[in-house]
Amino acid sequence: MTNEEQFTKIIEKNTKHLENAKEHTQYKIGYIKSYISKWLKVAERYNQNNVNFIDCMCNAGIYKNNILCTCTEVVKLFVESAKQFPHKQFNVFLNDYNENRIKILEEVIIVLNAEKLANLNIYYDTCDVVQYLNNFPKYDNKLKNALTILYVDPYNFGIDNLLNSTLNFVDRYYCELIYNFFSSDIRRNISNDTAINKSQSILKELKGVIEEFDVNEFDVLDAMVKVQESYKKTRNIKYTFAYKFKVVKTNVELYYILYFTPNIRGLELLKESIWDVFGGESSFSKYFVKYKDLPTLFDQETMLVESYANELVSILKEKYNGLEVSYTEIETYVLENSFLKSTHIIKHIIKPLIKMNILTKENLKGSRNYKEDFYIFS
Repeated sequence: MTNEEQFTKIIEKNTKHLENAKEHTQYKIGYIKSYISKWLKVAERYNQNNVNFIDCMCNAGIYKNNILCTCTEVVKLFVESAKQFPHKQFNVFLNDYNENRIKILEEVIIVLNAEKLANLNIYYDTCDVVQYLNNFPKYDNKLKNALTILYVDPYNFGIDNLLNSTLNFVDRYYCELIYNFFSSDIRRNISNDTAINKSQSILKELKGVIEEFDVNEFDVLDAMVKVQESYKKTRNIKYTFAYKFKVVKTNVELYYILYFTPNIRGLELLKESIWDVFGGESSFSKYFVKYKDLPTLFDQETMLVESYANELVSILKEKYNGLEVSYTEIETYVLENSFLKSTHIIKHIIKPLIKMNILTKENLKGSRNYKEDFYIFS
């Protein structure tokens, strides 16, 4: 029996516990899968003994329309990596408060991990998500000398103490974080007089991680940026990025997938995934879905790169006017504040600024070495 046939049987048996994967969900899964596949290739070359993925709100592993969930797509990737690198230990930690979902998930993963690889461990828990994050020290030994991704994908915003527990987790453990920031839920309920409890839970959650929070001047995107900044004050997180998802039918903003990492290499890989999955588009929307498969008479990537670069040139000129800055500082700003990849920076940012006499390259290690140099904005 093929995997697909086995999945169909699992779905038929458990239909009442499953839901369909909407189009934006399928692209979200594809985006995270793309990133983790790139991340694994890097992780495989590092000296760390443990390679970890933690999904603390993992769902049932499969959707009613036969789409695998994020965690099971990751398990597939981990199975392949574990086969190729038997000297490394791969660990997947899966939690959902709903016991029925975890039972279904175990059935799905048995299909994926039939060989019972000795260097692949899968741990299941059925806890409240905050309790799970706060009690993770029981797996503490697996997170030492490790490369880890923590994935947090809540169904809505305002789960009591979730933001703060996640922040404490990334402060305690060296890891990357992928977090679903449900901005639409905040917009709907932040000033909703008919949902006072919901409104209060949202405010409480935001105030738990944002300093000097002013509800009278509330703006969802500003709050999200402040949340990102608060995570960057932890011991491990240094870089962050947000990618917007919209409802396909209405094109209304739904959520942002926030990404946090200790290493700029992670941010570089994330940008590659955005270009691979979304063609570099600034958000997932109905326009992307409508036109993604249509042939074009122009180079879409070139158009987008030039558009993003032109906007950045003026921003960088104003931001760094009269200052000497390193390539690393320019790269960090570009990667965190635009959709450009690291491979775009020299050709589309540095060289045009030099040509316009806005930037002077100091040539500390030769005229052809751009990445180990300093630049003066004038």
